[in-house]
Amino acid sequence: MSRKVVLGTIIGIIVAAIVIGVVAYSFLRAPSKTATRPSAPSRAPPSAPKLTLAWESRPLIPTSNLLKMGLYDRAYSWWDILSAPVKVSPDGKYVVVLAQNYKVYIFDALNGKLLKVLEYGVGEVPTTVAFSPDGKYLVIGISSKDGEIKVYHVGDWKVVLDIKLARFVKGPSNATPSTIFRSPWLGVLPRYITFGPDGRIMYFAVEEREVNPKTQMYVTKLVRVDLAKIYPEIAKRYKSYVISMWTTVGYARVVGIDLRTGKVVFVWPKNDTAYIVLPIVKVDPNGRYIAVASFFGFSPYNPAKWHGGKVWVIDVRTGKVVYTFSPPPLIPALNRTSIWNGLAFTPDGRYLVVVTGDARVFLIDNLESVRLGKPVVKWSLELEKPIKAQVLLVPEVGKGKYKVVPSYIYTFGGLVGISHGRLIVYTSATYSTTWVPGYLRRPLLEHPNSTKLFIINLATGRIIYIDKFYGKPMYSKVTPFTLRGCYLAAPIGSDWVRGDASMAGVYVWWICTTPRLIARFLTVQHGLGVPLDVDMYGNYIYVTTGPINIAPSPTAPIHIVGSYRLIALKLVT
Repeated sequence: MSRKVVLGTIIGIIVAAIVIGVVAYSFLRAPSKTATRPSAPSRAPPSAPKLTLAWESRPLIPTSNLLKMGLYDRAYSWWDILSAPVKVSPDGKYVVVLAQNYKVYIFDALNGKLLKVLEYGVGEVPTTVAFSPDGKYLVIGISSKDGEIKVYHVGDWKVVLDIKLARFVKGPSNATPSTIFRSPWLGVLPRYITFGPDGRIMYFAVEEREVNPKTQMYVTKLVRVDLAKIYPEIAKRYKSYVISMWTTVGYARVVGIDLRTGKVVFVWPKNDTAYIVLPIVKVDPNGRYIAVASFFGFSPYNPAKWHGGKVWVIDVRTGKVVYTFSPPPLIPALNRTSIWNGLAFTPDGRYLVVVTGDARVFLIDNLESVRLGKPVVKWSLELEKPIKAQVLLVPEVGKGKYKVVPSYIYTFGGLVGISHGRLIVYTSATYSTTWVPGYLRRPLLEHPNSTKLFIINLATGRIIYIDKFYGKPMYSKVTPFTLRGCYLAAPIGSDWVRGDASMAGVYVWWICTTPRLIARFLTVQHGLGVPLDVDMYGNYIYVTTGPINIAPSPTAPIHIVGSYRLIALKLVT
């Protein structure tokens, strides 16, 4: 069969998938019939708020430089090449942008005036940003060979605390400065920064992955795991269920620092590292317990102890784990679990919410679980199931042939947060379980529950509202959405299954009383590029944007739109 015939067949399949997707969208957009009355009434906004452009910065990096380095997004790819986390100070006075050029830009939030630029050396990439709850300190996490967290005094921007991180993991990274510039996750990386309830103790997760010094790539190992020996639920169904998967070799720790003295007051694990990525850390509102979750994979050294999708709850006074929670993987579709950002305590500290990467939601009675030493699940909810579909394999390099193969497709699940008695969960783009070296995977059908927002009654677990947005949430931060009271904002990028960026932009939902999408601003349509990250204060939404190739496929002519900058949108009600 000729290549033209093959491509023609593929195009036909894609067109059919789009038609099916449109029909599915009409059906799936409708709110759930199990909707309940709002648990915390709030005043609703006017019926038709608008997002308007208040101001925009100059380009922080020339587009020509980004194109030369290949640092731009692509409408047909799920991978976000660019990163530019943005954070607004607690008083709404400053906006901070972590740019992909070793610099941190600090702006006046009201008028966009550039106030300060913090610069770092080659191979020192700022990746994580936070303000202390009282607004006195700005914290910047830097990925580098040694890893670093710098604490600045807000206003004069002087360093008051400088924390070296390699000592908490396995020592300096084998990655070169140029490798870390393009792939910050290969350095010693501060992954997540948070604070205790009084703001005195700063907690962070730091990770390091083994890097081959010659190839400058992850060190990977093939791990064989019997899932029946890890999960009792699987052991009830199967005497043995052995899987094999490639996994990276990594190390991670959670550390607590007293901001007043700079002393280390908490380290977990105490005597060794965790042999798995720990992307998120949460502190309960009383400051008594810390919850930590693990990401994808199995440790090659101790897969039963260190694996993805596990939650540890730790008493900060003793450093001891008081209980763990490990929901089993979906069998046979995924064979592993994962948690990226699905972790939050309720405002009263009574419950712990867990959302797995396969879009399952669990409400755990934290206080009862601590008392019993085991997890007590109040309710659970399954938002999606992997389904069989065709997947297009597109060669990344060389002259490989296009392939269409059967696979399971699924959608990633994450947690936005909790507000007004409501739990906000989202699902991301459609992915595939098929993996072939040297090929990009493109499912030919979108999963029915991908790129959706779910608002759930926290007390009952019933779905109140469902909305579908066309495009992937961008991932400059661990949690791409911003939740402020009854407002929810998100940067939405391209629909990579369709290779379409026409709906990329900033979306705002009202989550109280009757939830609904109240406004959106399409950044690509306005020529500003694809949104990378957002943060919100009052009725201002601060957005970083970057250039995007809006060509629908790797073979279509390149068409670059937008630039790398900060913009301020105003929500006019």
